[in-house]
Amino acid sequence: MDEITLFELKGKGMAPMHLLKQHPDILSDHGRHCNQQDILNLALHTKASRSSCVAPNGVYELLSMAAPGATNTVLMVAGGDQHPYCLDSTIYPNGFLLPGNLLDKWQQYNVNAILLIPPYLLDYGWGNIAGDRKNSHKIIEKVFNQPRAKTYINNIFTKVLNFYQDLDFILNAMPQEQKMWVAGHCTSADALSRYCAISSFIKPHGMIMWNPSWRQSNQASNVEKYFVSQGESRLLVVQHEQDIGPGVSPDVAKKIVEEYKFENKKLVILNGGENKGLPCFSMGYHGFRGIEDQLVRVTAEFIKNSSN
Repeated sequence: MDEITLFELKGKGMAPMHLLKQHPDILSDHGRHCNQQDILNLALHTKASRSSCVAPNGVYELLSMAAPGATNTVLMVAGGDQHPYCLDSTIYPNGFLLPGNLLDKWQQYNVNAILLIPPYLLDYGWGNIAGDRKNSHKIIEKVFNQPRAKTYINNIFTKVLNFYQDLDFILNAMPQEQKMWVAGHCTSADALSRYCAISSFIKPHGMIMWNPSWRQSNQASNVEKYFVSQGESRLLVVQHEQDIGPGVSPDVAKKIVEEYKFENKKLVILNGGENKGLPCFSMGYHGFRGIEDQLVRVTAEFIKNSSN
């Protein structure tokens, strides 16, 4: 495959260049962005309620599954560029990738579920937040909850800052009796850890991390300080034992939990399932492919046991 084709694929946000070069035979094996028809199909498959929220920086779409009498709600945010992916939206659940394929699995545990779909892509925003943690937190803390000057419009953190502001707005709009849990996968888990640390407005009841990403290495020795600050919250990290994506490994997950000094924390290591596609995408171990039911079960159990 020639360099021009690789560049064009990278330009569409499909995969990092080095992975495209290493795995040229499986370029199409990680799905595509869900379009409006795909999102409609997901709602029809799961019988989810479809609504929108007009936040400060755009209109967000929400697919919601309510469990009668439930007081815990998990708000799921896709990893990568923050937008859900699918393979074939006429098939459910296997036609969708994490977290879209989890949407209707929570009711049996009496937990509400919301899939948050933003109006914009974060492109490599998550990755840059993760890759420059030492410096990025200084920029974020400086401008978060403050009017953003024009000089920040083209800043690499603008979209992440917009999302943080919008997430504050969305969480504040939720019913007060609901205990809100934010759930992120890979790079979104990393970025949500910053949100929980620096938000001065809304504090989620707890945070869920599925195969959280750290920088560009999967060595625990490179984890200097995952959290910018500590506070009162709850944390569950669920890690696939065989996940070998960039910056993702059981050692990294263990280090994150060790650093976390909040009141309630837990690490769960899962294994098994299917492994296909690129290492950093969700067709295999990185997306808990084939063990989604187990992933939801251990997550829901932690939520229910930590909801006080």
